[in-house]
Amino acid sequence: MLKNTVPIHEKVSQILPGEGAIVKIEGEKVAAYRDETGALHTLDPFYRHMRCIVSGNNAEKTWDCPCRGSRYNANGDVIKSPAAYGLPEKKVNTKINK
Repeated sequence: MLKNTVPIHEKVSQILPGEGAIVKIEGEKVAAYRDETGALHTLDPFYRHMRCIVSGNNAEKTWDCPCRGSRYNANGDVIKSPAAYGLPEKKVNTKINK
């Protein structure tokens, strides 16, 4: 299996409006996107087929998979195959990692 290295932010407060990043909350990696209104959206960051971690593409507001080239919109919906499924929402307590 390919391993990918994605930078991990320490705190969700580091994510500015319009940006997405991988953060570690309660020991788990989370794909977090802060929309233009400041609301934080959290997703499971793992591409289901190969378990690669997606990375945030802030220029295009997408999550990109380095293993197979799949792309997801900020909400985790597939916008470029080969992924058949989107990134599921991940419920986390973001107050712990401000």
